[in-house]
Amino acid sequence: MYQHPNHPPPTLQNNPLELTNTALWIYTVAFEELRRGLAVQCKDRAQLLGALWQQYTGLVETRAGLVQEDALAAAKREAEVARQRVEAMQGKLTYVCVCWGVWGGGNVQVWVSGDTGV
Repeated sequence: MYQHPNHPPPTLQNNPLELTNTALWIYTVAFEELRRGLAVQCKDRAQLLGALWQQYTGLVETRAGLVQEDALAAAKREAEVARQRVEAMQGKLTYVCVCWGVWGGGNVQVWVSGDTGV
């Protein structure tokens, strides 16, 4: 079945990681073929091209790791802020007593003791 080059197969469209891995594999194969073809003409240039590709892919992997670490650090900061907010709210709301009754047609009465200001 013909697949338009701008539209990857459905399994890749829904999985960005798999799409990225597939693209990296395709580029690696293409660069290896270029390196082999160049090696026929000039071995030194072919080695340089191979070394450049290895350095580039290493840099891409390092960058991806740094982005992931940064996202994790941001999530940890957000979690700490949320934890501090919960602790602050727990300190302000010391006691809640909810009493159910049939006062005035089934109304619920709530009494709050302690400082409830946020």
